[in-house]
Amino acid sequence: FWDLSYASIDLANKVIQAIPEIESIKAAVEERKRQLEVEARFIRGLNYFVLNRFFGHSVNGLSVPLLTAPYIPGDQPARATIEDVKNQVLADLKMAELQMDGLESNDDRATIWAVRALLARVYFEYRDYEDAEGYANSVIESGAFALVDEDLLAGYSTNISSFNVFTFLGTSIVRAANNLFTRFSPASNNV
Repeated sequence: FWDLSYASIDLANKVIQAIPEIESIKAAVEERKRQLEVEARFIRGLNYFVLNRFFGHSVNGLSVPLLTAPYIPGDQPARATIEDVKNQVLADLKMAELQMDGLESNDDRATIWAVRALLARVYFEYRDYEDAEGYANSVIESGAFALVDEDLLAGYSTNISSFNVFTFLGTSIVRAANNLFTRFSPASNNV
């Protein structure tokens, strides 16, 4: 869990760092760069949120190492505070929300609704119930998702359904090799 989370964070950091260096003269390339950066911020924010929940220590206030640049082998970063990790999660997700507005998604990509749903969950976790309610209501009232359906098993399908705000598709084996990780790979042609 720890290793996969930090591998994902490291890939997201590499994407965020590389995006400004990609030269483009076409608007479509600029749009793709923006999409990749906001998805990387979403993934980094999601991972740090989960890591903070699992490894944040309420007695000493320490959480996990907070890396916002690619990992350098041999580095031994110190643990950040719970508050610092929380602030990074919110910064990544708020940046993703601002930049993602207007981007459309296909199946396995994060959307504005995924960002807002995660922000609702983050604000709820950090007891900011007013913002949690606002973000949750924005997703619910969007009409893009079903809360209840007569076929409750539809939510356990390997396909995207109206229940899914954001999901990794397929079996656990497929998810482990999900193209999201290859998409963020430095060797990928998509970056």
